[in-house]
Amino acid sequence: MLTDHLAAGLSYTSFGGIISVDHDTLLEWEKRHPEFSGAKKAGRARQLVFYEKLGIKAAQGDVENFNSTAFVWMTKNMLGWRDQQNIEHSGKISIQDLIVQSNDEKKE
Repeated sequence: MLTDHLAAGLSYTSFGGIISVDHDTLLEWEKRHPEFSGAKKAGRARQLVFYEKLGIKAAQGDVENFNSTAFVWMTKNMLGWRDQQNIEHSGKISIQDLIVQSNDEKKE
């Protein structure tokens, strides 16, 4: 039941609404019942398939009236997808260097 719910693209929390329990109860069940935790993991994988297939169809123009903004927010919230930039710094910089630089900028 849980895996089918998630596979339809619905949220884990809304499953609680379907069976009339709150989110905290679902989390407690995960801790106490390994089979429930396993069902959630399998369901999440199927949920990912649902959204990936939908995104591919939409990108190919096969989904009429597709709302890409809603899709972006759904995937960010449901799947934890994020826009991310990785910035790396190589070299050495100290707090003292930053203080000196800040003081020099104030003088200008």
